[in-house]
Formats: sequence, structure tokens, C-alpha cells
Amino acid sequence: EDVVKKLESMDVGTSEDETPLNPEEVATILVMILLRDHNIITIPAVGMPGASPTIRIDMASKDAERIDVEYISQAFTESFSKLKKIIVDRQACESILFD
Repeated sequence: EDVVKKLESMDVGTSEDETPLNPEEVATILVMILLRDHNIITIPAVGMPGASPTIRIDMASKDAERIDVEYISQAFTESFSKLKKIIVDRQACESILFD
């Protein structure tokens, strides 16, 4: 499920007239929030930012055992909440990337 669809299911209004971002940009902002606030490295954040509207975590990596599912779940919930607050503001979203 892509990030924009998830936000729409959360009743966050992400139609094109409400956010200036495309689905790939929205996903990139979310993974950068995860990285900045929760130290969760996702494949899109480090390997291919902007390439897909999906989020992937490599749970087969050696250090994946150091993080539990509850932490990941809470991090995604908090990150979605932060994204919901800024999704309609391109400048605020860009600040996640460049500040």
C-alpha cells in the first residue's frame, strides 16, 4: 500500500488539489521523518529516495534483531502523525529534507 493511500485511509485528504506533492515525494518525506526522529533506516531513504511510493525495511539485515515490532509500529504511527500535519505545506515538507 503506498503512503498516499494510507494517508487517505486515515482521512487526511491527500488529493492533488490538497497536497503539492506526488506519492513518491510523500513517501520520501515519511522515510526521512522515520530516519530523523526514530533512527529507522529504510530502503527508500538510503537506497532510492523518490523512486517509489512505498516504504520498505530490510528485516533480514544483521542489526534488524535490535529493533522490535512494537518500536517500528510506534515509529510509523508517530511519523504518520507528523506527516499529516505538514502534508499540505510544501515548504514544511522540504524542510524535513533540507534542514
